Amino acid sequence: MGKLKFGRGKVTVEIDDDIERMIRAGIEETAPGVLSGLEDIATEVGRSAQLRWPVKSGRSKAAFGFGGRLPRKDLIEGYVENNATNDGFSYIYAIKPRGGGRSIWSSWVRTPMKRRGEQFAEELGPNIQKLMEDV
Repeated sequence: MGKLKFGRGKVTVEIDDDIERMIRAGIEETAPGVLSGLEDIATEVGRSAQLRWPVKSGRSKAAFGFGGRLPRKDLIEGYVENNATNDGFSYIYAIKPRGGGRSIWSSWVRTPMKRRGEQFAEELGPNIQKLMEDV
């Protein structure tokens, strides 16, 4: 499980452990299984990509991060990120498999996150519907 983050992009806040525990408990009570499920998916996809990562320098492999975040008050999401840069520019999207094709980031991270997220939403759909009815 990664550190819970608030925000997305250039402005992201990480909070101390005590506050994080309180927020996680509140989210779990309000939407059971949502945050932990999204974090599990992000960790699974992120670790899989990290283990197979073809760049040998080690910098971009070490720059992986994954977990859950709350970019807005009404949104919970899982994330996989890689903030490796060269001369200030991110290069992870330009890494392609031998022989060309789509970027590895797209094949190993974006597409699996989208598929797993859709599956998770289908699995959790009835629970979310019940929560909405109880409100």
